[in-house]
Amino acid sequence: MANERTITVQGVDVPASSINDKLFFQLTRRQVRQAKPLTTFAGFGGTDEFQLVHDGIVAGLEIRVTGTLSVNLAAGTAASTRRWPYDILRAVRFAANGQTNLINVSGAKLKAKAMMDPDLDDRGVQPIGGTAAAPVLVGISGANPGFSVQVPTALVPQGTLALAGERWGFGSGVTAIAGAPTVYPIELRFFVPVAFDQKTLQGAIFAQTEGTNLTLALDWENALNLFALTGAATITPSLQYSVHEIYFDIPLLGGKRILPSGILNFHQLLQSRATTSIAVGDNEFILPGIAKGRQLMRLFWQFWNGAAGTLAPLAMNDTNFGPQNWVYGGNQNPERWSTGTDLQLDNEDLFDANIGIQQGFGCFDFANEWAFRDLVDLGSTNDLRLICNIASGAPALATPAWEVVQEVLIGAAGNM
Repeated sequence: MANERTITVQGVDVPASSINDKLFFQLTRRQVRQAKPLTTFAGFGGTDEFQLVHDGIVAGLEIRVTGTLSVNLAAGTAASTRRWPYDILRAVRFAANGQTNLINVSGAKLKAKAMMDPDLDDRGVQPIGGTAAAPVLVGISGANPGFSVQVPTALVPQGTLALAGERWGFGSGVTAIAGAPTVYPIELRFFVPVAFDQKTLQGAIFAQTEGTNLTLALDWENALNLFALTGAATITPSLQYSVHEIYFDIPLLGGKRILPSGILNFHQLLQSRATTSIAVGDNEFILPGIAKGRQLMRLFWQFWNGAAGTLAPLAMNDTNFGPQNWVYGGNQNPERWSTGTDLQLDNEDLFDANIGIQQGFGCFDFANEWAFRDLVDLGSTNDLRLICNIASGAPALATPAWEVVQEVLIGAAGNM
């Protein structure tokens, strides 16, 4: 059996071990454990941070946010911004084995990333825009009212990024929320992809020894970026969150630990934000982190626009966007879509979800169809730039922000 000795993976010494994918996948077992029971969240603008269990090969985390929001207008008005609901998580930060910035993205970016994986599409009819009346009970033929939902004026069946079981309360970008006071149910789900791929476990984290460390931090967005209130109107949260950890046990055979080759990489999902020099015409974003041992799997982004309280993503369509492309070196241009709608339709065809029309995402994907054929080697590609054209028909730009996510595999083989 190869490599039956102490090896170093992800900065951790692992004695009496062997890298053997065939044996590992034959002998391991996928398991789910509760890493954090339902706990009251730190509040808007706060942070919850804790250590995860040190055991096995960690592949993913599931975050649930549940509870209610109570709206009381009190002679004022209440509205939700387009940051609500998924950017209630301003940042989800995951660190492991000395790598402090493996996952650092907002909740909406996690939802978009989830739609890019082959096994999921958005099935949730949710309200975007319009007004929201008080919730009512609904059921099958009135015989079994199962849950409480709002009755808004603008239900959106496609492109919400929502699961059917999620509840947005009063919806996203809703201009007038009922509140006498009124209690709205909230149910949100986020998946944190610790591993790049849940089948091959590329980028999964070795967490078996006391020398490992796994930290999850949840930064909650400020209320002012989620809601717009006038007069004495209030929105009072009663929210809890829980975390479950998806992991695989490490088989022992002949006294040796059997490990998957996927832990020879780290998986990084990192969000950057640009707010200057954004204008109609071509906008250029120079990707940070160009270095040997880094492989780019995806680039995806949103353009946000509008004053505080009215901030919204620009839909990926012909009105808002012209050519979308990326270049490197001496202006080598391997991928170029002529308009925003061209890219939107390609992304929907690839992901079985329209990530662009409502939530404004665009994506250059090098991983979905054949990851290790189409990836971009950042060690041999210099000066990689994302270039997005904002069309003249887009709304007038007011405090625009460009939020870009890079999904990267980073070599972490250590001493083999």
